[in-house]
Amino acid sequence: MSHHRLGLIWVCSSDEVEVGPVLASAQMITCWLRFKGSEDMFISSIVYASNCMIERRELWRDMETISRLVASGINPWIIQGYFNSGPLFTWTNSRDNNPISKKLDRFMGNNCWISKFQQSHVLFEEGGVSDHARMATMLRSAGKAYGNLLTREKQAYDNLCPKQADAMLHPHTFTFEKASDAWEHWHHISGREEQFFYQKSSVQWLDLGDRNTNFYHKTCQSRNSNTLRRLVTADARVLTALVHIKKEVVSYYENFLQAHDIGIDKLSQAYLEEVLDYRCCSVEAASLVASV
Repeated sequence: MSHHRLGLIWVCSSDEVEVGPVLASAQMITCWLRFKGSEDMFISSIVYASNCMIERRELWRDMETISRLVASGINPWIIQGYFNSGPLFTWTNSRDNNPISKKLDRFMGNNCWISKFQQSHVLFEEGGVSDHARMATMLRSAGKAYGNLLTREKQAYDNLCPKQADAMLHPHTFTFEKASDAWEHWHHISGREEQFFYQKSSVQWLDLGDRNTNFYHKTCQSRNSNTLRRLVTADARVLTALVHIKKEVVSYYENFLQAHDIGIDKLSQAYLEEVLDYRCCSVEAASLVASV
């Protein structure tokens, strides 16, 4: 109520999340969030834009301020919200006469967000008592999803550097063995990371530079954005497991491609001659049935 008399935006959180205010205005509330027991922090902006074009200019200025001062490529930042799955329209006027549906809700994230939460996606579900569709932002940290592979590679590299420096400062058999063991460990982890990105990108990326460049990460991010994460079947079942989604897609196209026309009358030649004025000459007619 402190910024808008109608109290359009309310922010609530569970005990598992630490939340702190960043900026609040009549059309947007921005907070920082961190899950307890984790060092990962991100910025979240919740928007309820005004219908007035002049008033919305204040919202754009607030977004520019957040982008410049808080989320300028350093912190993951999302603005609720752009949708990845669910109904095409997210708002309806709920009228029987002259019904109107619009796609008002959005979800957007900066490059840092896309890199940090590569498998994050948004679900828009039926609104229930609200005229807006319910929106749920699903987070899945890339490091945790792939067995902490990215984190382990960084830890192995951080362990390698001081051991190599120690071997140069104190050139003894013991220090060189330590450096060699650390290098072997880092090389093993780095190779697994390289293989992971190769499998994810599915392109000939070895021709484009050294391992683990921005190209590989961008390719993986692009493929993740096209991934089916949730599928509603014809009998209203919601599938989220990848194996079930694959089976449903295969079943759908098998039934579609093998379906037989039932109860459809074939058009007779007499009917076509009645509705079509054009007639082919004998030469053209012969070419249509000629062997190729």
